[in-house]
Formats: sequence, C-alpha cells, structure tokens
Amino acid sequence: MAALIGLFVGAFVGHMLWRDWGAALGGVAGFVIGEVRDWEFGSPPCGWIFGFDVDPEFRERGIGSMLFDALTTFFRSSGVNTVRTMLRRDDNLIMSFFRSQGLTAGPFIELEKNLDE
Repeated sequence: MAALIGLFVGAFVGHMLWRDWGAALGGVAGFVIGEVRDWEFGSPPCGWIFGFDVDPEFRERGIGSMLFDALTTFFRSSGVNTVRTMLRRDDNLIMSFFRSQGLTAGPFIELEKNLDE
C-alpha cells in the first residue's frame, strides 16, 4: 500500500511516496523537492528540481515517474511550462531517469571555481 503525500514548506514543494512496511512501520519509497524560481540569470519563471530519490528496493516500478509527474503538475498549476535540474555529469542513473522524462540540455552552462586553489 502506498500513498502520495504533498508537502509545502515556504517556497519549496515536495512530494513523498509513503510505503507500508508492516503493521507498525512505514517509510518513504521516494521523494522529490523543488520550487518555482523567476530570478536566475534573466530566465523566465520555471520549476527547479533540487532533490530526487527512490529507494533502490522500489525502483523500476514507476514511482520516480509518479513523483516527477506530481511535481510538474504543481509547476504547471503555478503558471510555468519549463522544468530544470542540475546533476553530476557521471550520475548515469539519474541522468537516464531525467532523459526518460523528456529533459534535455538547456540554454545555460554551469561554471564554477574551487576557492581553495
């Protein structure tokens, strides 16, 4: 048994899929956290995904897609039609998932500098 729970904390929105682990125990099968931003680098308002994970025991069951759909539905209801995220270049698992949801390279390039060097 599972239930999708929506959480709203300040500007952030999150969704968790709660799973039943037995009579007295429960846990989170997966979660997604994001917000609508309208101030970065001249970008029009868009949805940003900050955190996303599905328990390995529950992957390949559509949970990630359900969570992604729930958050993008919230983004659409907030008046935005673009979703963005950032991830490590070598994170093939999450890259494959986001590509399967239709995400592609966007118009921005991330730049960084190590301040300890």
